[in-house]
Amino acid sequence: MKGIYEKYPRTTLVLFNIFFILLVAGLAEAYLRTKAKDPLIVYENKGEARVVRIREGAPNMSCTVSLDSVLWKRISDNAEFKPHRLRFDQDGFLMPSGVHSEPDQKIFFIGGSTTLCQDMDEESRFAYVAGKLLTDKTGLKVNTYNSSLYMNNTLHDIKALINKVLPKEPDIAVMMETCNDIFMLGAYGSYWEEDAKDLSIMYELEPKPNPIVYLLRETKNYLFPNLFQAAKSAFTPRQKKEEYVFSSKEYEPEQYAGDEFYVKRFRTNLKMFINICRVADVTPVLMTQAHRLVYPPDPIVSEYIDWITGPAYHDAHLSYKQYMHLQNVFTETIRKVGEEEGVKVIDLEALVPKTKEYLFDPVHYTEKGSLMVAEYISEQLKPLVLQGKSVAPQISKAGGAISATKNQG
Repeated sequence: MKGIYEKYPRTTLVLFNIFFILLVAGLAEAYLRTKAKDPLIVYENKGEARVVRIREGAPNMSCTVSLDSVLWKRISDNAEFKPHRLRFDQDGFLMPSGVHSEPDQKIFFIGGSTTLCQDMDEESRFAYVAGKLLTDKTGLKVNTYNSSLYMNNTLHDIKALINKVLPKEPDIAVMMETCNDIFMLGAYGSYWEEDAKDLSIMYELEPKPNPIVYLLRETKNYLFPNLFQAAKSAFTPRQKKEEYVFSSKEYEPEQYAGDEFYVKRFRTNLKMFINICRVADVTPVLMTQAHRLVYPPDPIVSEYIDWITGPAYHDAHLSYKQYMHLQNVFTETIRKVGEEEGVKVIDLEALVPKTKEYLFDPVHYTEKGSLMVAEYISEQLKPLVLQGKSVAPQISKAGGAISATKNQG
């Protein structure tokens, strides 16, 4: 029998050279680890790479979204079930935005799904409409940007403010949050809980994909994204639609943590947002959140709250009455913090009627509601836009400007 080299001379030679090169490289690495003088870095363990999370719309994403009719017919009474366009620019801001190439003023709206307004036509979302109205009312080129994502809370907003908004040199930053903070604190007792599914604002470890799988996947996604998606849909067995389980009685919560527990944490984030803005020479503005929470509740509203705060979804340990109470307490906290800090408060909760005409569920705007608040927001922001960053108005409880004083921060 011939030897391996005689049978496969080229293959054997290639393998031998590869082995020899790896051997030399390994010996050199071992020598440098133990013998080299003053090495810059000698790794024993490179550790784990951590990545700070920003919950945002994926940059450059474009898709259509629609509500799941099976679920939302149970928990809403004026929702649209047609597809709506959802697009984000290269910086993760909801489009359309930044319509003027050289704007006189830049206003950034930060919040959750009630600010995102994804379930309506693009040009009806209040952040975009308010910018157009401000341009018409002031004669200035006003750009508005929407840095929101469903289920974001005030701490997500602060991270977005620092990492996304401030680099764009904003003039005004507007934050609207309430319900998502209630969910987060009710379910996890903290904004910092790293086990809070995708709601955590903690770090995550950088993934380590298999290089061959990664290369093939990225090549496929670049060359044939729609073809592979169509093939996957065609050959994947259809699954039954998820069945949503609703309780036949109101959710019975665990022991209530107390108003102070929630307010202290929420209030801290409001003040953090305000002070970061001021240090960066940005005018902070707070908005209260419109809602349909009354007692006795509308059955649709009650069903929504029982679903989203109960064990089936966020498990926030809150009954309808407790949730409604916290919504009102947080709204009043926004007003009080605005008054204490001399910050403009746009009081949408006091403005918007608690009916399905304006809100298709407890907190999300219909198109009519969005256009209504856009008009009000533009009127409330008009003095700030005209005055620039040098002054901040004193405010009334309902958010109306009374007088202007020099901004001290």
